[in-house]
Amino acid sequence: MGSILAWHKESKRGKVALFVVSLALLAGGFTLIRVLDGDPPFEWATAWPVWLVFVVVAWLITGPFTYKVLSAGADWFQYDYYWYGIHKRNHVIKLYRLRQINFGSGPTVMTLGLADDEDNIGLALREWQSDRRMWDLVYNGILHSVAAGARVDPNARDLLELDQVPQLRFPDGPRDIDVTRLSDIQVWELMADPLLQETMAKSGMADMSAAQFREAYPTWPENVLRNPANPAWFADHPDPLDGNTAPREQPEGDPEDERWGRFYRREH
Repeated sequence: MGSILAWHKESKRGKVALFVVSLALLAGGFTLIRVLDGDPPFEWATAWPVWLVFVVVAWLITGPFTYKVLSAGADWFQYDYYWYGIHKRNHVIKLYRLRQINFGSGPTVMTLGLADDEDNIGLALREWQSDRRMWDLVYNGILHSVAAGARVDPNARDLLELDQVPQLRFPDGPRDIDVTRLSDIQVWELMADPLLQETMAKSGMADMSAAQFREAYPTWPENVLRNPANPAWFADHPDPLDGNTAPREQPEGDPEDERWGRFYRREH
């Protein structure tokens, strides 16, 4: 697999300390409940079955003698699980050959799952990021795999901020939006993009109509938008228009045109 470049191991002392804290919280909570009920607060302390329940619950919550070892190389990631000193599980994935990237969430944890053609590993996001160098290696592999066609769950795409990476957002290079083929409504939608609005405001052209924008900018680069482009902007126009002919525009000052203009300004 190659040399280990970064690794992380759960602290045994930390898990034992967490077990003790959990035990203390259970005992304290039970004592508080008795106080609120008007019962003697510490009478239960001499009942060994209660302590047994507390120990079992704290044990199940913390697993003080189980731990994970995570390691990463230039193009691989490995997960090992130990139970009372016994090596129980081992998983290895190739970071640059991932085929599936998933995201899951629970009440207290966000989980990231990575899978190649042979194995898969699912860990809490905080575990993936427990060592900065290790996470850098993993994230670089994720970017390469996504560019190569790995399937990405929409939630995982948001979690990993993949749309903020231009090379992934425009894998074949940014396209030009043919503004001359867009309807007035689509032009208003395009003009509502925050980055485009900032550009127009700086140029003193913030109050342009759809017709004026279409005339001033027959095309607009996809990569000069803050939000992802609407796929409909690249679709063939449904009307039988010549490719070089602009769609017929509503009359200047038309109420419908102005209504959509107000809508997009308000919503964005």
